[in-house]
Parts: sequence; C-alpha cells; structure tokens
Amino acid sequence: MEYMLQVFAGGWHTQNYTADDIIKRLNTITDIVPVRAVLIGWNLNAGLYRTVGDFLHSRSIDMILWLPVFSETGDLLPSEEALDINGRPVGSLALQEGENFAFSCPLSENNMHNVQQIYETYFSDCGFDGVFLDKIRTQSFVGGISGVLSCGCPACRKAYAEHGLSLFHVSEAYAEKGDAFLETAGYVPGTGFTFTDPLAEQFFELKGKLIAERIAELCRYFHAKGLTVGLDLYAPLLSRFVGQSYREISAEASSGDDLIYSSSNPDVATDDEDGKITYKTGRVFMMTVFVVLGISVVFLLLAASLKVVRPFIEKYTDIIAIIGGTLIIVFGLHETGIITVNVLNSEKRLNIAIERSGMNCFKAFLLGFLFSFAWTP
Repeated sequence: MEYMLQVFAGGWHTQNYTADDIIKRLNTITDIVPVRAVLIGWNLNAGLYRTVGDFLHSRSIDMILWLPVFSETGDLLPSEEALDINGRPVGSLALQEGENFAFSCPLSENNMHNVQQIYETYFSDCGFDGVFLDKIRTQSFVGGISGVLSCGCPACRKAYAEHGLSLFHVSEAYAEKGDAFLETAGYVPGTGFTFTDPLAEQFFELKGKLIAERIAELCRYFHAKGLTVGLDLYAPLLSRFVGQSYREISAEASSGDDLIYSSSNPDVATDDEDGKITYKTGRVFMMTVFVVLGISVVFLLLAASLKVVRPFIEKYTDIIAIIGGTLIIVFGLHETGIITVNVLNSEKRLNIAIERSGMNCFKAFLLGFLFSFAWTP
C-alpha cells in the first residue's frame, strides 16, 4: 500500500516551513513508508516547491499542488463573496493563519477565472504533477444555517431560476418552517440525505449539480495541461448540505492516474465507491476493551503504590515541597524566556508504525496505558 502525504506550507502570504524543513521530514517519512504523492500548498514561494519537487521526483514521488477553489482566493484577487439565500454574507471560520474559510460564490465566472489565474501566475512553472482541488463546496454548518443555505448572490439566483427554482421561495419556506425545513426523510449511500420538504430536496439537488458543473470545467482545464486532478470530498454524511454530489464530482477524477481524496482505517472500517462506511464492530469493540484496560491498569498501579510511597511522602513533606516549588519557579522563568533550559526545549518520541502492521490488542492496550500515564497528575 502506498500513501499520500499532505503538507500545509502556509497560506498565500504566510510560510510555515522552509524547503529544508519539509525535505527533512519527508525524508524521514519516506524511509519508513512507501509514498506515492505529496499534496503541498498553498504558499506563494515558488522556490520552495521547486526545491521540494526536485527531492520528491528523485524518489519517483509525485508533487501535487494543494489549491483552494471556493475559499481563500479572495485574499489574492477580487472575488464575489458567497451570500445566503437572503442576500447576506456567509460566516467564516479562521482556522489558522492563512486559512479563514471565507467562501466565495461557486458559480461566479470571475471566481472561476481567479483560480486559473492564480495557478498560471504562481504555480504553473513549479514542477507540479497534478492539482488537488480543495474546498470545492459551499460553507458548512460552521457558518451557521446561512452557510448551508448558500449561495444566494444574483448569479446563483439566476442559475437556480433557469432550472425552475426560485430562491425567494426557498427563503420563504425556511422562514416559515425554520429548522424543520431541513428535516431529512432518509439517507442514500452515494447520494446523501433526502429531504421531506420538496423545495429543500430541489434546492440541494440543484446545488450539487451546479457546483459539479463548475468543478468539471476546472478539471478539464487542468487535464488539458497534462495534470492529474484530485478532489476534496466532504464527509459523506453531510456532503449534500455543502453542495457536493459524489456521483457527479467523482466522475471527473475517475481515470487511473487521478486522485480522489478519501481515507479510512482498513483494520476497523472500509468505505466503498459510494462513500458508505462499514465498521467492523467486533474488532472495534475488542480494540476499545484493550484501550480501556490500558487506562485502568495505570489507576490500579497508582492505588497499589499509594501505601508504599505514603510513609516516605509524610516523612519528607517539607523537602518535597521545596523541590517542587523550585521546579515550578524554574519552569516559569523558562516559559517567560528569562532563562533557557535546553533540555526543556527537546523531546523524545516512541514511533510505532501502526499503519504498516495494523492495530492489535497489544498496541491498543499500550495506547490506553501511555495515554493514561501521560495525563495522570
């Protein structure tokens, strides 16, 4: 099994790592596990990608550009922001510096042109083997209900009207029914939730279809440049709310060289081409039991050792208090930068390659034991 790695090099104007930092980490990982491709973006430092690309290509590993589509692009070029069905701006979430999840209209011709222009201007000569199109959807419930009931800009209103749906009627229906407007009738693998309200069903059906058409345009654009195309697929359970039709979108990345971004742990679950996840409940239960046993053993050992250490603590309470207080003062001085204790700036790790050999009872027990031991005062 070959893996794909994802590296967030920073936002457009923020660089999280140097090329040497990235190569050092990739070198360690690729020595341990087989890697097929590295998704990296979306900082604008072309030199970083050329240097990292040379390293990856020397190891026959593809370098894929991680490129946001319907979010973040407004920080580089003027774009039409996403509006809800009442014409109000959709909320955003500043997850980290350089990634604010400020969504733009998915149907705007200008916004589509921006994505292509950003690629041509900043990334076309960096040596990428493909692109990974991220945020190919509308805002989720993170932005409140307005994020899900978007986009309602003039361009989107016109597009919906051409397909026989008035967003004004959708707005009226939601105002009348409230959250009941989103009441689901069932769940269909590969399609998502269906809705009891006919207007809601029609709205989300068209939303997925219209966004898929735009994504198809971008895929054809990048395919024409000889690039593979990867697609960011949202969680299957909620994909329909954010305007992703798995069936239509995945068709644009269905060739053998293309990528569809998905992941699962084969030891405990499998996912099929429709996005349906099936959990191996018996194995999940067994692993959970051993994790709990690992946690419990720590508390049992603490209780058993209490009788042994209590006389010692009672005898030397004053000395222990002085030593503990001194350590706290030293930690505080180090944290504020007044003094530097080099040993406190280092770390030791126990690397267990679970993905290579799979989870088992011993590893589950060890996971619970170490977690409990590390977090118990």
